Amino acid sequence: MKSVPEETELKIQQIPPSTTGMIQPWDVYGFRIYKNFVKQISDFILLHDIDIVLHQRDECIKLQSLVYNQLCSPRYTSLFKYSWFKSGYVTERPERFLNPVAFSFRDDEIVCELCDDVRMLRCGWCRLNLCFNHFWKLNHLCNRFVA
Repeated sequence: MKSVPEETELKIQQIPPSTTGMIQPWDVYGFRIYKNFVKQISDFILLHDIDIVLHQRDECIKLQSLVYNQLCSPRYTSLFKYSWFKSGYVTERPERFLNPVAFSFRDDEIVCELCDDVRMLRCGWCRLNLCFNHFWKLNHLCNRFVA
C-alpha cells in the first residue's frame, strides 16, 4: 500500500463470511445497546405523540448524532473495552460499567430539571434529566462530564 510507511509492518486479514457476529467487537457486544438506546428515544416520541418522522433523513441523522454523542461519554469507556474483551482480542477484563440504557432511561426521575416537563432521558455526560425539548429540539450535544 502506498500510504503505509516502509518501516511499518502491515498485516491485512479478511473476516471469513458469516462470522462477523462472532468476531467483530461491536457485533459481539455493543450494537444491541446502541439499538436499545435508539428504541427508547423512538418509543418516547411515539408514546408522547410528538410530531417527528424519524425516518426522514434530517431526523434520522439527528437521532444518530444525539445517540452517538451520549455513548461517547467517558461514563461508557469500559463498555467499548468490554466489546474487545468479549470478542477475545484482549485478555484484560475491563472494570464494571453502567449500561447506557439503564443509566439514561431509569424511572427514578420523571421531570426535566430545566423546565419540569416530562423527562425523556438522563444525559450520560452531565447527568441532567432532560425533556424532549431540552434534549432533542435544543440539540443537547453535551461534552461536560459529571462523574
